[in-house]
Amino acid sequence: LEWATVLDEELAGYNLYRSLTPGSGYTRQNTDLIRTASRYEDAGLALGSAFYYYATAVDSSGNESAPSAIVFGLSEGISVPD
Repeated sequence: LEWATVLDEELAGYNLYRSLTPGSGYTRQNTDLIRTASRYEDAGLALGSAFYYYATAVDSSGNESAPSAIVFGLSEGISVPD
């Protein structure tokens, strides 16, 4: 997943939330703030899994922004034969 970078010198990082449904049940996917990029790889998902995501920006005081727009994601990968 990728999102537009927030241009603010007080930006500390981002949080990414995932749910099976678009309206509720979102849980944070990152333990620590995503600091190095406006990108996150949601690894370990079964091929073809469908999820909804949103991101938030967090400032240096720990304040979290309102959620971004919700996006739909479908996992991709390489199928390895048995």
